[in-house]
Amino acid sequence: LTRTTGNIQSFVMQLSIPINMFFCFLILRYRYHLFNYVGAFIIVVTIAVVEFMLSFETQEENSIVFNLVLIASLIPLSFSNMTREIVFKKYKINILRLNAVVSFFQIFTSCLMLPMYTLPFLKQINLPFSEIGTNIKNGFRCLFLGQNTIVE
Repeated sequence: LTRTTGNIQSFVMQLSIPINMFFCFLILRYRYHLFNYVGAFIIVVTIAVVEFMLSFETQEENSIVFNLVLIASLIPLSFSNMTREIVFKKYKINILRLNAVVSFFQIFTSCLMLPMYTLPFLKQINLPFSEIGTNIKNGFRCLFLGQNTIVE
């Protein structure tokens, strides 16, 4: 349904390394060894080449649009990692409390991103705005009450 195969998902997730490095370089002023930069560059170039090659294929299970959405999702993830780096260096913090705050932040940002599902280019997962509330309610019923709301 997401149009990104598992192989590509695990491959693209490696991009979190150079994105983390970028945020830490830019905001925390971290400096890395030359080999770290070379490794990050190799990751970026390899993924760019793979995505370029995939753009010529007509596979239904891989879509460059969905791959780019997956890549874009790494930006908040990496920013969150960088923020944790700051917090752990400054404060002695309860890891359970930190995870709870991160979870609430993810719920909040996910709710902000919900209107993106109404975009027409998403085709199979396109969701009319009027159905978003029903889907959230059904998701909570499934998660907390164990009720299957999927009708086939």
